[in-house]
Amino acid sequence: MHLCGRLIVCSVIALLLSGSQAVSSDCKNKVEATSEIFEISSRHLQDQFCSINEDNPSLEFNLWNGVQWKRSDVDTALRHDDKLTIVYVHGNFMERNNALERVRILDSYLKKQAKEDYRLLLFSWPSQRERKPLRDIYENDEIAEDQSLYVAWVLRQL
Repeated sequence: MHLCGRLIVCSVIALLLSGSQAVSSDCKNKVEATSEIFEISSRHLQDQFCSINEDNPSLEFNLWNGVQWKRSDVDTALRHDDKLTIVYVHGNFMERNNALERVRILDSYLKKQAKEDYRLLLFSWPSQRERKPLRDIYENDEIAEDQSLYVAWVLRQL
């Protein structure tokens, strides 16, 4: 698969950021990179059974403005520019509020390491833990194909 532009897809952020934690004197005077954080959510969508509207899959887009999450749109979140784009897809058993907090923590760490401005996209999918663990695993397994189609749609737009 060929992706135009500069895109990083990460599922295990630790692999991306491994390396020396030492800070040189040059880094102390460095201007902090700026970032944009977007949530792309499919949590509100019904199961599509491996079929989505490729023109408009009705994903929700929200932008972190530094204080709170505000509604955004697909064109703003997925705009084409020279900014490095990082796509983060959280794992299983993740409540929405935990995913939103985790991406902000990730952003604060990335800012310390970044040498240039970037856009951080969180793909948030319905993976919250249910009361019956075995049933929960089967339900998340059933929606995994739908969610992969949504992630593929986002990557295709980028």
